[in-house]
This record gives sequence, structure tokens and C-alpha cells, in this order.
Amino acid sequence: GITAGSVSDGQSKSVFVAESKEHGYAAWIDGTATWVVAYPGSAAAPINTNGTWYSAGTTPVTLSGLNYAATTAARYLPPASFNSRIAVGKAWGPGSDHQGGITMHVFGDTHVSQITGDIDPGVYLSICSRNGQESTSQIE
Repeated sequence: GITAGSVSDGQSKSVFVAESKEHGYAAWIDGTATWVVAYPGSAAAPINTNGTWYSAGTTPVTLSGLNYAATTAARYLPPASFNSRIAVGKAWGPGSDHQGGITMHVFGDTHVSQITGDIDPGVYLSICSRNGQESTSQIE
């Protein structure tokens, strides 16, 4: 598991929970299906090298940020991502239908903050990292 001490970016700077528009798998009773991640992927977590995000150190990652425009062909999490029990994948990542494009986020220190969909995807991915040592001053 993850301990408080392993969040070296600081709990007040790290997103732990976000809303999602994924209504198809939103049953509160089944925790194996009601999760989203900040970035799509099926291998190691992306890493930031000189401001560019890479997956597993070699493949560039397309950053989508919040309110990803999902389609049937371009799902946020493709089938079989992260050992998901959901065979068709998930259309939506973090996002909401709130006015102004805001999505509510819970940070590690339990404070809740709204983040708008126009946040730079690189900044968003940085605050969703628990130990990337990125600067998050743009959201303060």
C-alpha cells in the first residue's frame, strides 16, 4: 500500500480522488469498477523528463487532462487497461458536467478543490503524481 510518507510531493499538492463522467461504471457497491486514473496507460506510470511525459521511459504519452472528449473509438482507458475487469474499457477519465468545466478533486490532506478543464495537461499530470517532485505552483 501507499503510506503518507511515500507521498514525497506533499499530500496537500497530490490529487488522490477525482470526479468522473463515467456513469456506466459508477455503482458505489462495486469498488473494482468505480475508479479512474489521471492518465491512460497499461504499463509503468509515465515519468517526466525535462518537461516531456513518457510511458515506461520510451513512448511519448498523449496528455488529455480533464474532460477528455471520449468516443467509442477513442476510449480513455482501452480494454484490458490496468487489469480492469471491464472488458470494453472506459470512455471517461477525470471530468464532470459542472458549469464552467470544473471537476472536483480531493487531495491527500483531505482538502477539496475545483480544477477547470483548461488546466495545462502537464500541470494536471504533475499534481496527480505522488512523488515526481514537479513544481505545482501554477495551481496554488
